[in-house]
Amino acid sequence: MSRVIILGIGMAFAALLGGWELAVRHDSFLGFLLGQPSFIASALVEDIVHAGLIGHVAFTLLAAALGLVFGAILGALAGFAVAYNKTGDIALSPILNVLSVIPLFAVGPMTIFWFGQGIASKIFLAALASGLLAAALVYQHVRSTPLAMRELVTVMARNRSEVFRRVELPYASLSLMTNTRALFGVAVSGAVIGEFIGADRGVGHYIIVAEGLYDVNRIWAGVFALSMGAVMLAWVGVQLEKFARSRL
Repeated sequence: MSRVIILGIGMAFAALLGGWELAVRHDSFLGFLLGQPSFIASALVEDIVHAGLIGHVAFTLLAAALGLVFGAILGALAGFAVAYNKTGDIALSPILNVLSVIPLFAVGPMTIFWFGQGIASKIFLAALASGLLAAALVYQHVRSTPLAMRELVTVMARNRSEVFRRVELPYASLSLMTNTRALFGVAVSGAVIGEFIGADRGVGHYIIVAEGLYDVNRIWAGVFALSMGAVMLAWVGVQLEKFARSRL
């Protein structure tokens, strides 16, 4: 059944590309606005071979992956801290809610002042984006841990740390692992936004240069290259999710 679904998706995608190609081939203005699949494929291959597009993709994904690691750790600590402290819960949970809706573009320029145009500012934005989501996930799962399970462990162990070690920490860890793809997605977005604002490498930088040249085909090439790289890393996230769900 899965092969039939994959075949159907592939045929639909091929039909979309074919229709796109035919629609813009005889309309140069439409091709200027939308790009042309054959030219996009040519630009993608040319820039992979001669313009270091793979290096740009690797830079972006590295920044996103490092940001995800730092963000998940710091976000989990923040989520635990807020969930455990009643005063902190009242005072800090509204702040976390506010921070979670602030666009990264709003704080992006400041990161350039703080960390420069190198990879550090991209890691910071990726960590900020994924860390806020991780904090919210951990907070929600700690607060929603079944009361009966907490009471059972408390009665058996008679130790608050055992409740944390045997119940709350595993639940929060599973929450992060089963949401790896979402966390990685926001981390990639954070890194690319940082490259849009200021960078000399990365897919965001590649796309901004193409935009300045009004080269929509290379904009699409950057998007496709990043998507392919992200899919490969997302596969690792899928395996982590499967492992985590098997332990539930």
